[in-house]
Amino acid sequence: MNGWLRRSLVITMLAAGLGLQAGAATYYVSSSRGRDTNLGLLGAPWQTVARVNRARFLPGDVVLFRRGDLWRETLRPGSSGAEGKVIRFGAYGTGPKPVISGSDSEPGRLVRDVGIDNNEQSHVVYEDCDVRDVRQGLRLYSWRAQVRDVTIQNCDVTTVQSQPHGTMSAGVYASVNTGNLSGITVRDNRFTPYATGLEHWGVYFVRGVSDFRIEGNHFGPAGEDAITIWHSEHGWIGDNTGGGNGENTIDVKDSHDVVVRGNQVDNDAEYNIVVHGVDSDRLTYNVTVEQNQCRRGGQGGHLDAGIALLLVRNSVVRGNGVEGAYGSGIFVNDAAAGGGNEISLNDLHGNGIGRTTGAISLEDVSETDIHHNHVGGQESLGYALRAQGGPHTHGIQVEDNRFQSEDGKLFDVAEAAQAGFLSDHNSFYTEGGARFLWGSGEQSFVAWQQNTGQDLHSQMLAAEPSTNTGAASVH
Repeated sequence: MNGWLRRSLVITMLAAGLGLQAGAATYYVSSSRGRDTNLGLLGAPWQTVARVNRARFLPGDVVLFRRGDLWRETLRPGSSGAEGKVIRFGAYGTGPKPVISGSDSEPGRLVRDVGIDNNEQSHVVYEDCDVRDVRQGLRLYSWRAQVRDVTIQNCDVTTVQSQPHGTMSAGVYASVNTGNLSGITVRDNRFTPYATGLEHWGVYFVRGVSDFRIEGNHFGPAGEDAITIWHSEHGWIGDNTGGGNGENTIDVKDSHDVVVRGNQVDNDAEYNIVVHGVDSDRLTYNVTVEQNQCRRGGQGGHLDAGIALLLVRNSVVRGNGVEGAYGSGIFVNDAAAGGGNEISLNDLHGNGIGRTTGAISLEDVSETDIHHNHVGGQESLGYALRAQGGPHTHGIQVEDNRFQSEDGKLFDVAEAAQAGFLSDHNSFYTEGGARFLWGSGEQSFVAWQQNTGQDLHSQMLAAEPSTNTGAASVH
C-alpha cells in the first residue's frame, strides 16, 4: 500500500470514528420496535423522541418516524440545516401517519403543551405526521435568532384547550421576542382546531413573521379564526378551505404586502375574510384579496360582511365571489388610514340575508375606486351600493359596473359621501322603477342624471337573467 492510499484510508477511518459524514444520513425511529441504544438504522431504529432531540444532525439529514407508531413526547430538534440542505422530519413504512401526542393516555387530556417545538432552528421540514392533543401543534418562536426556512406540510394537527395554562391554542403558533421568522411555509395540512371559545386558532402568526406562505390547507371550525396574521409582512394565503369559525376564516391585521387568493370559505360567525388595523391605523396596507369564494359570512349577526376592509390603505378586493352574507357582501371603512382602496371585478349575489344593507357598503372612505363589479339582488332588498360617508369621506369613484336590483334600489349615497363622488359608465338592470337615493331624496334614473350629473354615460336596461357565475377572472 503506497503512502497516499494509506493516509486516505486513515482519514476515512478517523472520519467514521468521529461520526463525520460526506453526504446526508437517514435515521429511523420506532416506538414499537426500536431501542435508543441502536444506531438509528432501518433495521435498528431508535425508540424515543428524546433520543432524536439529543442527536446533532447535519444539513441534509433525514429523520423518519415509523407509521402506525405513537410517541407521547415533544419533538424539539437541536440542529439546523443549511440553504438548500434542510433537515427533514417525516415518516416511513405503511399505515397511518406517526402520532406525536400531548396526552399521556387519555385523548384530550393535555399533559404537554407543544407537539413540535422548532427550538429556533432554521432550514427544517416537518411532514407526514399526526400531531394531536396539544395546545400548539408546531411552535415557532424566536427570542433573538433569525429563524429562516421552516416548513410544515402534509400533517394532521389537532389542538385542544390548554390545561391549566390558559385558553389559547393554535395548530401553528409563530411569534418573536426580538428575533425574526422568515420563509415560513404551512402547506397541505389538515387542521382541527379547538372549536369553542375565543383564542383558539388554526394558524396564528402573532408578530415578526415575513415571507410566509399558508397554502392548500384544510381547516375545521376554530373557536376564533382559522388563520390570523398579525404584525407580519410579505406573505401569501392561498387555496385554503375552511369555515364555521367563531369569528373569521382569514384575519389579516396590522400587516402589509400580503396576498389572500383562491380560498374557499363558508359560514363564519363574523366576516369570511377581514383585513384591518388594530393597534394602529397606519400598519395595514398593500393587501390583495382576490379570487376567493366567500359564502354566508356574518352568521352571528354582528360584524357581518363577507369581506371587510377596516382602517386599511392601498389595498385591493378583486375578482371574488361573495354570496349569502348576513349583511353586506363587501364592506369598507378606511377612516383615517388614508384610503386608496380598490373594489373591482367581484361577483356579489344574494347578500343581506339578515338585514337591509348594501351589497357594497362604504363608510367613511377616501379615494375608493369601485369598478367592473357585478352586483346581483340583495336578499334584504337593500341597495346595490350604499355610501354612508363620514369625516374623511371623499373621492368615491363608481365606474363600469353592472348593478341589478329587483325592486329598483340601486344607490344610497348619504350627504356626507357626496364630496368628490363620481359614478359613470355603469349598467343598471331593474324590473321596477329605478331608485337612487341622493341624501334624503329618492329619485328616478333620469332625475338622478339631471339633478346630480352622475351616470351621464350609463344605461338603464330591463332586468338581466339572474345568474351566479362566481368570481370574475383576473388577468
